[in-house]
Amino acid sequence: MSETFGQALRRLRGERSLRDVAQLAACGKSYVSDMENGRRWPTRPWRPRWIRRSTPTAS
Repeated sequence: MSETFGQALRRLRGERSLRDVAQLAACGKSYVSDMENGRRWPTRPWRPRWIRRSTPTAS
């Protein structure tokens, strides 16, 4: 069985708190929680913004 978006988000979030991810994504922590639990789906602008802000850059 393939992983849902919410399961992938929770896995990728790792040790980060809902608050930390919400701040990176510029949204509320309840929005992140709702996505992890399958109650909401991310809007198009949300995904790239979160990925861009949470991806480490090479130094």
